[in-house]
Amino acid sequence: MTEMASPNARPPAIAPAALPQAAPRVFSVGQSPGDRALDQWRGLALLLVLASHGFFFTGRVPGIGRAGVNLFFFISGILVYRSLTRGPTGWLAGSRYFWFRRIKRLIPAKYFYLAAMVLLVLLIAPPVFQHSLFRNLPSSLLYYHNYFLVSDEGSGENLTGHLWSLACEMQFYLLAPLIFFAGGRSPLRRAAVWGGILLVLLSGGISVINKSTDTYNAYTFQVAVWPMMAGFFAEFLRELFPRRAAALAPGLVWAGALSFLALGPAMLLARKTPVILAGTLLVAGCLGCYIRGLAPRNRIGDALHFLGNRTYSIYLWQQPLTIGGFLPTFWHPFGSLLAIPFGALSFRFLEQPFMSKYQKPTAKVG
Repeated sequence: MTEMASPNARPPAIAPAALPQAAPRVFSVGQSPGDRALDQWRGLALLLVLASHGFFFTGRVPGIGRAGVNLFFFISGILVYRSLTRGPTGWLAGSRYFWFRRIKRLIPAKYFYLAAMVLLVLLIAPPVFQHSLFRNLPSSLLYYHNYFLVSDEGSGENLTGHLWSLACEMQFYLLAPLIFFAGGRSPLRRAAVWGGILLVLLSGGISVINKSTDTYNAYTFQVAVWPMMAGFFAEFLRELFPRRAAALAPGLVWAGALSFLALGPAMLLARKTPVILAGTLLVAGCLGCYIRGLAPRNRIGDALHFLGNRTYSIYLWQQPLTIGGFLPTFWHPFGSLLAIPFGALSFRFLEQPFMSKYQKPTAKVG
């Protein structure tokens, strides 16, 4: 897992007698260059969302937030595949292990956020704010908000609008073990099953291009979740063809760099579709950096790594500080920055305790 060309390659076998008698410890995702690269690209995805919501009122950043969500979904798909391949074998044990790890990390932070919003609107918000929030609360709690986006026109309330993406994620997490075990053990069968599912979902995403008025349909699972399946399938191919993946990695990095440069001209056009297309192609650069282990260890790289580890909590808390309606419009850029310490606190107390990568090593007994 430490090779630059293949972050997840297995080390050569060692005779049992040669193994040191060290205390076992939990693997940290940030230890390998490839995994650090994923964290940094996840931090970049968060910055795109923060820029989208912080400067939404300018009308110059349409689609950049959706591009950030697509990039984050792609990375999540990679990690989903890895989690399923490294978990217990067998349908029941593997599924329970996967679902339990996702639920214990994601639900506490989100439910605390919703409880805090309920308390705030009851204490300080106008009645119309309360009405809109409570209408959206069941779908937010039960992860079907991407099919039930309701807001009261003119209220300015949008405290749960961003939860559509978390609903898509959770829906994919529920289906991921089914998708994984449906692929069987044969590489040919996996390519056919998983590739077919990706094509179906990708066609759903393509179907809403240039249909910006159909906002509700654009957030549904069958339209929005294709980047997660793309990341899932890309990781399968990377493990199946490690040498070919390593050979393609430099080209992918360059493609990602060109996509990033294309974001500027696309935003100047102030049109949503070109921005989403240019931003979504950043997944090529993400995949290339992951394969090659390109993860700068400088101030910028460290900052992106910090944000990437805390993306979920920061994403939750940026909403009321930007387009959620609590702050005046001209404060929204500052609200995007303020979401970082808010999210960092949420991560510290509501995510980190449930993440194995932060658990202390345990001494071997006996």
